[in-house]
Amino acid sequence: MRVSIVGGGIAGLTCALSLHAAGFRPRVHEAARTIEPVGVGINLLPHAVRELAELGLAGELASIALPPHRLGYHDRSGAPVWEEELGLAAGYHWPQYSVHRGRLHVMLLAAVHDRLGPDSLHTGRLFQRFEQTGTGVRAHFTDRTTGTPVVEDADVLIGSDGIDSAVRAQLHPDEGPAHWNGVHMWRGVARSPQLLDGRSIVVAGGTPGAKFVAYPIEDPQTEGGEALLNWVLEVRRAEPARGPGRAAVSLRKRPAPAWRTGTCRGSTWRRSPNAPRPSSSTRCSTATRCPAGASGASPCSATPPTPCSRWA
Repeated sequence: MRVSIVGGGIAGLTCALSLHAAGFRPRVHEAARTIEPVGVGINLLPHAVRELAELGLAGELASIALPPHRLGYHDRSGAPVWEEELGLAAGYHWPQYSVHRGRLHVMLLAAVHDRLGPDSLHTGRLFQRFEQTGTGVRAHFTDRTTGTPVVEDADVLIGSDGIDSAVRAQLHPDEGPAHWNGVHMWRGVARSPQLLDGRSIVVAGGTPGAKFVAYPIEDPQTEGGEALLNWVLEVRRAEPARGPGRAAVSLRKRPAPAWRTGTCRGSTWRRSPNAPRPSSSTRCSTATRCPAGASGASPCSATPPTPCSRWA
């Protein structure tokens, strides 16, 4: 069976590895000309780690990620409100992992190249449309380097091209764009003194548009040194809306340059106008996409979509 996957992100590459494990030889088509280790920190919950472990990637994942043991909620002044254990400490059979998105992506890319071969992934191919044929499905792409059209026939076409999926838009043309909840997320990674026990996720604030999140994604390189900390600052900038407006707010409308989240059990984070900027930062928007045909009462999954605009 011929399987084509549109999108070479984390979902697309994991899908390709799962299909290969089931005996298929999928081909992945990615719009970006090159796949690079971009992004900031993300968390993989135990059910996601289980899938990667069953693909034989447990060791590789453990070598690039940290397993948080505790999630703590704090109020705006840093006082604790609630704590709960995570991963193995909470009784799951698999750990939870905090990991740099770029490192996870590169790990999956290496596995695809090793197991499926380098010819299984084609970069610089921008998906345009698909059509049903008498024997399957035909996908149309544009080669972003040459501008020439590329056509591929398959028995199955899988869309893994993100929240603004072009494949989904053709399948459900009346659905419209994703809902934006009006919240912008300033996200970054920076070297910082160890946070609490070095295995904690901290959430301060709580309501959408007024929340700070921090957790380590890499241990200190030396004893007593600084860990690599992922941080997220949510700021509400507009009322919830549909459409591409979620990416149209000027980066000049940043949060005030000075903020602090108080003290959480002895660990204090501050940001002042004279402090060095994080080593990497992005400004994203948050949006939700409900299952096609879902009623208003059905749950939606919150997603930090692209594009994300980098700022220095």
